[in-house]
Amino acid sequence: MLLVYNLVALGKIQQKEGTKKFEIATVLNFPKICPIIMTKHIDLLKPTLVKYTTESISDYIVETFNQSEYQLVISPHRSSKLGDYSPPFRSRNYHRISVNGNLNAYSFFITFLHELAHFQCWKKHQNKVKIHGQEWKDIYASLLKNAMLQNLFPADVTEALEHHLTRIKSSTTYDYQLVKSLRKYDEDGIDDGQKEVGDLNHGDVFEFKGRTFKFDKIMRKRALCLLIPSSRKYSFSPFVLVNILNVEKNKI
Repeated sequence: MLLVYNLVALGKIQQKEGTKKFEIATVLNFPKICPIIMTKHIDLLKPTLVKYTTESISDYIVETFNQSEYQLVISPHRSSKLGDYSPPFRSRNYHRISVNGNLNAYSFFITFLHELAHFQCWKKHQNKVKIHGQEWKDIYASLLKNAMLQNLFPADVTEALEHHLTRIKSSTTYDYQLVKSLRKYDEDGIDDGQKEVGDLNHGDVFEFKGRTFKFDKIMRKRALCLLIPSSRKYSFSPFVLVNILNVEKNKI
């Protein structure tokens, strides 16, 4: 069956000097879902997707549209999550996957596969299994392995994913090795004077969001740091980027 797609721009509206300013989210729809703007050629989807990922990955995503019916939302940056999946709910009678558009090409794709696994798991089991239970893990692992066999990732990311597959977590942000590998492909990179919290040594002093901290130690999944001067304890994700301060440790 030939599917006809829509490309719709939605966003949060901000008022500025009497005009509307949009923070854009790109929404890829099926005509029966939201027939607002008709795009009669499926090839027009790829130019949109290559703005966020590679050509080969874009081809992969377009092929999933041929196999399943869902809405893909490419969202502005959300600090609380990289992506999400939601099944049909109330008046919305279709599945929706969203991925943050500020992610690098490979983080975007891995997040997409994570949410696609939720979509496929729901279609098979609906809400009868745990969100990140074994059923979801098996589907997610299968999708990752298939993508790796198609050489859709660079060698270093593939190596990190092979390790990731041995112990799949509910979020890639909990896999420090994978996060470090993916961060190499961020456009901004790491500035001079910045380090990941996980790379700090005991007593290192750093600034984060206008406050000064001292690194104490790595716990199981988080880093324990002390706010200066109160010594109040805070836990940090080990991959958070912070600004290193040149302060003698024995003076703090």
